[in-house]
Amino acid sequence: MSKIAFMFPGQGSFEAGMGREIAEAVPEAMAVFEAGSEASGLDLMHLCFEAPAEELLDTEVQQPALVATSLAIDAALRARGIVPHYVVGHSVGEFAALGAAESMSVLEAIRLVRERGLAMAAAAKERPGSMAAILGLADEIVESLCHKIAGVWPANYNCPGQLVVSGETPSVDECCSE
Repeated sequence: MSKIAFMFPGQGSFEAGMGREIAEAVPEAMAVFEAGSEASGLDLMHLCFEAPAEELLDTEVQQPALVATSLAIDAALRARGIVPHYVVGHSVGEFAALGAAESMSVLEAIRLVRERGLAMAAAAKERPGSMAAILGLADEIVESLCHKIAGVWPANYNCPGQLVVSGETPSVDECCSE
């Protein structure tokens, strides 16, 4: 018997107009955006359906918009009888996965992600930095570079040959240029 898995994306996996078509076609999807707007204090329908991509760049806005879109798609699929056996999320997508698994409600997931985005934005203002994915090098090589350069650390092991580093922008830049 085949199994179905839903995979939810992390921050950066957005585009202008995301979720609009499915929300207009499937009432259950629109309901997620409506309830999510109230839970987050954001106009998610405007942000997801109408706003230019530039308006979605800020973490405190992008994270709830992305999770709402992911959960709206989940609701639309379930309304059509497509139910996953497994769910998984990358980074902020983990919150969509938790909502899809009913480990927390859709509203709790969106509300929590809004708070997470606000906290991350505040931390970034206090200590600005950046992240970069380093492709094609063994993890050990990237880890070694991070040990040699002050202010940069391995942040996320995406897959073999793709390690994300994080830290002070000049240090991240130096790590990428080595």
